[in-house]
Amino acid sequence: MLEKINECPICKETSFEKHLKVKDRFNTLSDNSYFTLVKCDCKFVFLNPRPNIDNISKFYPNEGYNPHSDNESTIIDSLYKIVQKFAFRWKRKVIQTNIKTGNLLDIGGGRGEFCEYMEENGFKTTLYDTSLHAIHQSNCTSKTIELQSINKQFNVITLWHSLEHVHDLANLFNHIKRLLTPGGILLIAVPNIEAFDQDIFKEKWIAYDAPRHLHHFSNDSLSKLLNKNDIKITKSYKIIQDTPYNILLSSSGNIILVGFKTLILTIITLIISFMNSKKSSSILNVCEIK
Repeated sequence: MLEKINECPICKETSFEKHLKVKDRFNTLSDNSYFTLVKCDCKFVFLNPRPNIDNISKFYPNEGYNPHSDNESTIIDSLYKIVQKFAFRWKRKVIQTNIKTGNLLDIGGGRGEFCEYMEENGFKTTLYDTSLHAIHQSNCTSKTIELQSINKQFNVITLWHSLEHVHDLANLFNHIKRLLTPGGILLIAVPNIEAFDQDIFKEKWIAYDAPRHLHHFSNDSLSKLLNKNDIKITKSYKIIQDTPYNILLSSSGNIILVGFKTLILTIITLIISFMNSKKSSSILNVCEIK
């Protein structure tokens, strides 16, 4: 079930040091499973060993995993939907600062809410996700679970917190370069392993999310990976709106028990994130092919 990674996806180094042990928050295997994160000499952190591509789907529960769920029965679910609506408007503004309209491909888009939102705002969209459960729930007119089957090009390609889930990074970027039009933009949002909330929660930081998150990026490591694949960053943003949600889930999701503490920590983290982009919960890079 688990496969060993023999070389760093960025620098090809073959020796790594143990970084952290992280528990599966869904306890998928019902055996109190922990997974190991390793750190390469180039400072890139990744899961090793990890579930292989044929077995990873069992670690994505249909309910409880917000990107694939339409459940709003808990405070956490409701908060996720509120943050999501705010985030969609912000993402659209970032995109339309560069490109007003056109064809958009959302890679790892779950149930397709972002694609539907962008369709309402003048874009023609295609949803790609490997989850059959998520795809079947989507109302998108164009959707697929096979990236290689897409044979048209897009002037906007987005990866909203999906790059960290991808097994074969080199193959993904080959497809992106095939599918992105000249002058098109690629937007990549990932959790920031240098975030202030990671400093606080350490192995309990929700964005480690083992074993679903295979890779953990900083601005520096993401830039190195993109440069290796002939992609350059043209603009970077801090995503401070992820902070309250990340802190709540990292605090075991008990909003009553940790309410006051969570509020104070959220305010402090928001201030630090606003002042120092390297410490924000998540990072967004707008990119183009060299």
